[in-house]
Amino acid sequence: LGGIQPTEMTRASIFTVILLASSIPIFWMEHALVRGHMRQVEAGLLISFLMGAAFLVNTAYDFHEFGFGWRDNTYASLFYVILGLHALHVAAGLLMNATVQAKVVTGRVSAEHHVTPDVFALYWHFVDGVWIFVFASLFLAAQMPAALVQALYREVTRIVQMPDVSEKLLATGHRVVGGTPQQLADKVKREIDKTRKIMRESGMPQQ
Repeated sequence: LGGIQPTEMTRASIFTVILLASSIPIFWMEHALVRGHMRQVEAGLLISFLMGAAFLVNTAYDFHEFGFGWRDNTYASLFYVILGLHALHVAAGLLMNATVQAKVVTGRVSAEHHVTPDVFALYWHFVDGVWIFVFASLFLAAQMPAALVQALYREVTRIVQMPDVSEKLLATGHRVVGGTPQQLADKVKREIDKTRKIMRESGMPQQ
């Protein structure tokens, strides 16, 4: 990790459980929705919102407490960029959740008309699913021997390149691109260097 101390796992693991568990109230909400139990729908949305908000607050705390900066090395840059992007998706999910809650309270959602909750539920399950990979790659991988990380990478690469998996990913708008973790890190570094250059040339202040 280039001299960077791996992040503390206990709190990260606890809030990982909280985020993943926040999908449970959404499953409950979906089940209640088709039966017209709107009170349960409201409760499921609120519980999931509070769990997601707790996760987001913890992420903000992490950014404040990290013992390294995003410019320290490639790993640090990847850590900040990936974690930051996921945090933005969580924040967007919370806004969607609040919007759905408002629609439920005002009677614009029913057992017959529930497109907005359905879309939100899919999005939130997606955000939770993505976190599994983020947590594994940024937190767990930092604690693993390099040989084990490479073995896992090879297995994941083999799976996503299987014809049926690739077709399903393409159907959802995702294209599988080959490459190693180092190549991804190098690409992120090039983009960061490009951004710095633009900021210097435009006279923008740099942190």
